[in-house]
Amino acid sequence: MLVTVATATASLDEPDEPAPEPATSHPITKLAVPSPVACAYRSSILFTADDRPLSLCFVRGGPCYADAVDSPLQVKVGVTVATGSDPDAFVEVDAYGTHLAGVVQASSLTLFRSRPFDVSGFVVPVTLRIVEGKPNEMVVQVDLDTAVAPKAPPERSVACDLLGLSSGWVAPDELLRTVGITGKSSPRVLSGRPVALSISPTGPAVATLRVLEPVDAYNTKSGATRIAFWRDSALVYGWVPSRSLVRCPPPSQMTGSGGGGGGAWVTDREKGLGWKCHTDFPIFVTLAGQRREVGRVEAGASFRVLARHDRRFDVIQTGVLIARRSGSSPRRIPGVRLRPNAKLLARHQDIAACRD
Repeated sequence: MLVTVATATASLDEPDEPAPEPATSHPITKLAVPSPVACAYRSSILFTADDRPLSLCFVRGGPCYADAVDSPLQVKVGVTVATGSDPDAFVEVDAYGTHLAGVVQASSLTLFRSRPFDVSGFVVPVTLRIVEGKPNEMVVQVDLDTAVAPKAPPERSVACDLLGLSSGWVAPDELLRTVGITGKSSPRVLSGRPVALSISPTGPAVATLRVLEPVDAYNTKSGATRIAFWRDSALVYGWVPSRSLVRCPPPSQMTGSGGGGGGAWVTDREKGLGWKCHTDFPIFVTLAGQRREVGRVEAGASFRVLARHDRRFDVIQTGVLIARRSGSSPRRIPGVRLRPNAKLLARHQDIAACRD
């Protein structure tokens, strides 16, 4: 999910003036990194599971003040994963001089292997999902599509340094060698009925295959043939009955699907944002009767004051935020979008000396 933020609270052209509220109505709590920590990562990119929006929340389960939409997030990102089953993750986003933080469910993030390793004896993962956090390691799981139905979810515990927020590229031949597959391969097609995949030529089935695309066939032993093929999330390999493999038909008789190209919106993040401060200042979000310190704006970064919120705080727009202006139609722009009732705030005293 690419981080840039769009507000849905108010139009930039005609911000509504909210009613004053007592300064003591919202005690301020600063979001904190979870403790104890399992693993921590830093990167310039962050993906989410199934490209779902990434919700930034005060605490697990809400209230959530923003959603990151579209993947990947191409910013400076920090992710700290807590220990425990189905753990929380503390996400920090740094872009255009604005720093935001929030708590997310760790399983909503996509991790990559930094070096090849196998999971459950028949999968070399590309992407993984966090299941549990332990000191200096995590239990991770590979989510496979419907073409591969494992008897048990492929998961294992791995050290933190084997995982990351971006993929470590490995040549396909080298990746195959790490699981003991060498030599030339021949393209084959699995028969239409479900086919059992085993770790050894005579071993029990670990998964059922319904793969329509060609697979790479290697050596044969005891009536079984070793195969390997790619899915989006992993390299899958193992042994299948040799009788289940047939030669590939001519290319003209094979069916497939193609993808179309796409484009990206390019926006001037700082257009109309003329305010700048000489020092960093903290930023806050007010939502559902709570006010939390969620990050900061760097010295020299552009922002704009939209309205006076109360006698202590102003509603602001920063360079990392994109908003839908009055009369414009919704466009799917990559970014972090504030929830409808959330407001991004700065203390009036922190920005009083800043100029537009």
